[in-house]
Amino acid sequence: MVAETDLQKIITTWKSIRRGRETSSNTVGAANLTTDILGAIADGRPVSATAFAQRTGLDSDAVDGVFDRMRSAGSEFDADDNLVGNVLTQIPTPHSFKIDSGELYAWCALDTLFLPGLMGRTAKVESTCPATGRGIRLTVTPDHIESSTPDGIVLSIIIPGEADGTGAGSISGPQCAT
Repeated sequence: MVAETDLQKIITTWKSIRRGRETSSNTVGAANLTTDILGAIADGRPVSATAFAQRTGLDSDAVDGVFDRMRSAGSEFDADDNLVGNVLTQIPTPHSFKIDSGELYAWCALDTLFLPGLMGRTAKVESTCPATGRGIRLTVTPDHIESSTPDGIVLSIIIPGEADGTGAGSISGPQCAT
């Protein structure tokens, strides 16, 4: 079964899920926590707990709790315990994500499509198709893909449990075809 999904629907769903986690985690009822995290990473420097507290106005205990949960969920921290990645990352990956503040990276190809909507910024994306090895370039605005090269790019995602042979532990990342 092939389903086409509107980019705006993906962004809205992702925000809804993330906000639900933030609210239920009993840290901060702030719906802007995801945006604050992405904005801090987008500044291009490792984010200390102190700097994040200053940025958000949260007390140090709340920030420690947020960072602990992020660590448990797989966010990236450097050797000095500073945040460097959470979907958007300062650590190079195959998915370059250029915004006004400089070059960053995304954890996967799908992330490059919804991050501009979450951040309210336009991004220039460069990646490589794992199937063909061809370079892919996109300009993604907060609400649509403005341009893409080559023509006919397709992103497919296998959702664990939705197809035979897929379940927990068998996640296949986004694939493209050109």
